[in-house]
Amino acid sequence: MSAAAALVLAFALFGAELPDAGEVPGISGEAVVNGAVIDGFSWVRILETDYAVLRVTAEPAVPMTAYNDQGEPLAVSADGSPMALSAFSDYWFWIRADGEGTEFTIEYVEPSALEDSQVSSRLTSAEMAEIWTFTAGSTGRYIFSLGGADDISDLDLEIYGPSNSLWAGSYSVNSSEKLSTGLLEGESVQVMISRYNKGGSGEYTLEIERAGDMRQVESGMTGDAISGNVQRFLLPPLEEDSFLELSFQEDGDLDIYVTDMQGTDIASSATYYYTEGVLLQEGTQGVVEVYPYDIGEDLASFPWTISISGAGGELAQGEKLTVDAGYGSSPVLAWTADVPGFYTFEASFEKGRDGDLRLFDGFGEPAVFMATERGDEGFSVWMDSGEKAWVVPGFINPSVGGPCTLSVAETEPVILTGRIHGRIDDTTDPRHYYTVRGEAGSTLVIELRGDQRNLDLDMLVSGPGYVLQAEGGLSNTDSAADESVALYCREDGYYGVT
Repeated sequence: MSAAAALVLAFALFGAELPDAGEVPGISGEAVVNGAVIDGFSWVRILETDYAVLRVTAEPAVPMTAYNDQGEPLAVSADGSPMALSAFSDYWFWIRADGEGTEFTIEYVEPSALEDSQVSSRLTSAEMAEIWTFTAGSTGRYIFSLGGADDISDLDLEIYGPSNSLWAGSYSVNSSEKLSTGLLEGESVQVMISRYNKGGSGEYTLEIERAGDMRQVESGMTGDAISGNVQRFLLPPLEEDSFLELSFQEDGDLDIYVTDMQGTDIASSATYYYTEGVLLQEGTQGVVEVYPYDIGEDLASFPWTISISGAGGELAQGEKLTVDAGYGSSPVLAWTADVPGFYTFEASFEKGRDGDLRLFDGFGEPAVFMATERGDEGFSVWMDSGEKAWVVPGFINPSVGGPCTLSVAETEPVILTGRIHGRIDDTTDPRHYYTVRGEAGSTLVIELRGDQRNLDLDMLVSGPGYVLQAEGGLSNTDSAADESVALYCREDGYYGVT
């Protein structure tokens, strides 16, 4: 490096005072733009709306520096060569070129295909990242290992799946990173190598090896989400309609996704509760993904459990059915309505243990998930003639379980007009059922108000084409006595309120 180039680099690394944003053209995506001339420099701003690697070229080729919103340098091209910027969603880059009348060209960098299981490359000070595409030759678990040529460069490793979804990342303070993920035969992922600082040579070697078979989902399997990476498992063909549940006990949030063997979404559950569950159809096979949405930074471990439960029988109107609903073995009970109307589903757990009740009106996530802190659950929903539903009772606490008695019957509601006052205490029924008429083309707003702020009231509104739930417990933070639901009435009809 020449003395002049060294001076440019040293100056850039001290940061810069950014000009007024209103004076600098802002662009998004690929573009060619003339920079704004300010104090002898040319400036442009880039807003990227997704995760990508951008190539920035200056014409004429003059030294360039990329800054973040705080004026901290991200990449430096001392010789005027193109810069490669690792873009984040809704992230601004400020680009400065040394000279007036500079034309900037911004392009997306297409990933290079990895032709072998090992590749060596280098990230210069002008390159924030380099991106590769790896395609699995067979289904299995693959290990991605990154090794830098020195201990000064701080290199990071990330793996992205379809739609730029981050599957795994390793971010130590050195240049040695390792990740593992399950891949299907022919499945492609993008592998991104990022350079955090500008020290060292930036040279690295990336190795990928198949380390065994992809783990299969089975009931009772456990794992640890503390790594912060998506964990993927094979789902063998289901022999019957089944309830797939992910549960955990730590304060945080895990979600579950199911895709077929081609990567198409089948079902997902992404609430803010301690359990996620989906109903899957007989014959379903594919991949189950455990996604760590929020697991904190201070926990030594974040254990989770997956369970799979099959059919537990059929419900009959007016009859009670007792089933075993132990933790991790929630049975699936089917019900088909003979005539259209409102039906009340109720579950009573032995000895008043705190159980919960889901209702599915199709495969995928539940239409209703009633999870009060009571030992019984119930709600009223609208069902058409011949319509089928499935109910799943269960427990989210591993230390609690036992029998559950279920029933379904036609609802006998109170007609609700205007405002009605009621009371819930230890001497009254914990649930009240109403119907309210909605007119076609109108928006129906139903509000529930409690006079005690520490009282947790929940509300469910159901009608033709609608099941809307206002339940503070699903957020883990809202124990309010006030709830509201608003729905658009496509036609005249009655709506049930629990």
